[in-house]
Amino acid sequence: GDTVVIRTDGKVGIVTGSSGSEAKGSFATADTDNSQYIRAIGAGTGEVVMIYKDGGNSSYGTAVVGTISGTSITFGTPVAFNSSTSTSHSITYDSNADKIVVINRGGSSPFSGEARVGTISGTSISFGSATNFDSYTGDSAACFDSTNNKIVICYRDGNNGNYGTGIVGTVSGTSISFGSANAFNNGDSEFFDICFIGDSQVVAAFHYNGDNSKGYAVVGTVSGTSITFGTTVKFTDDMDVRDIACVYDEDNDKVVIIYADNSGNRKALVATPSGTGASGTLSFGSATTFGQTSSNVTTPHMYAVYNTFINKVVVAYRDGDNSDKGTVALGTVSGTSISFGTGFVYENDGYTDFNWPANIPGGDQNVFIAYRDYSDSSHARGVVYSAPFSSTNVTAANFIGISDGAYTDGQTAKIRFAGVDDAQVGLTTGSFYYVQG
Repeated sequence: GDTVVIRTDGKVGIVTGSSGSEAKGSFATADTDNSQYIRAIGAGTGEVVMIYKDGGNSSYGTAVVGTISGTSITFGTPVAFNSSTSTSHSITYDSNADKIVVINRGGSSPFSGEARVGTISGTSISFGSATNFDSYTGDSAACFDSTNNKIVICYRDGNNGNYGTGIVGTVSGTSISFGSANAFNNGDSEFFDICFIGDSQVVAAFHYNGDNSKGYAVVGTVSGTSITFGTTVKFTDDMDVRDIACVYDEDNDKVVIIYADNSGNRKALVATPSGTGASGTLSFGSATTFGQTSSNVTTPHMYAVYNTFINKVVVAYRDGDNSDKGTVALGTVSGTSISFGTGFVYENDGYTDFNWPANIPGGDQNVFIAYRDYSDSSHARGVVYSAPFSSTNVTAANFIGISDGAYTDGQTAKIRFAGVDDAQVGLTTGSFYYVQG
């Protein structure tokens, strides 16, 4: 009487499925001092690494490992990764080398670009020596190219007109080496984000000060230790865009760019990449507005990731429409447009900023969110958000019928494809029944 699917090995099995509703765990505090510039990344299995500027330790750049169990978080001991003020840093994870890479500005003018390799051991993390990739660097963003096992960084090159610039790094042990830098925008660029889109390609998004700080994006193609960029393309005429996040929807082969305009309105649009190398380009759908992150645009309030388990964009933000509470919303891509569900509050205590989600390796629908609880002495905190989900082994083609008897594993089973099934009990006359809701 069970509904049955045919498997890829030609055998049959019963229909199975699971589901879960939207929820969150209890927050955990990583640091009780004034923490800023919070970033996070998933690493290993069930682990995340959060970095931040530690106001209680001379504003040093600091990292801490979080271990996730279900919706619970345990933080290890914070470790400073540099011994100077950290005002701009980014983080990514090299899954091939199983290493964290942190990028930051050096401690004194002219603020060289530095990269360090971090090694996780249990609940602690240690860092190798800094490698300089540029002698005068502004803000930066980084991602991991899993095709070539490379780290790709985009940054503001202070030695070259503040041009938007890309560079490729290779992790070896506890060190990292770099190829030659290549500018992708010949003008003052900042507020970067970058995402890997497969097949040796990345997309970088930024605001261009040479055009009233409007939003632009570009496709980059990695080859060896070098990177070639296509033509930059404007994605919005909104001026002074901030909170830029660039994520890759691998299920739809689309890039989603999230940003806030100069009034703090949350916006998102879908980009379609095409071409490689110097021919790489992007086309854009129309922007969707899904509320106001905050009228205060000077502090970052919003970031996003794409979760492949639920096939949705996960955006964490400070909700200007709801007393600036920490909130998360899910975006669904359809063609060249994106729509969002109702926001879910993950932090009721006053207001938050530096809201930064990170996928948890092996965490399925669960997403770690790092943030600063500004209303509670600016503590650095984290919480696990569980997205609503429904999964099943049924596809559009594999349902074949209903078991005509009771069988155990390895037996030959008779499956009724059509007609009257007499193996059911407890059904209601005149009602419709389905394989799954």
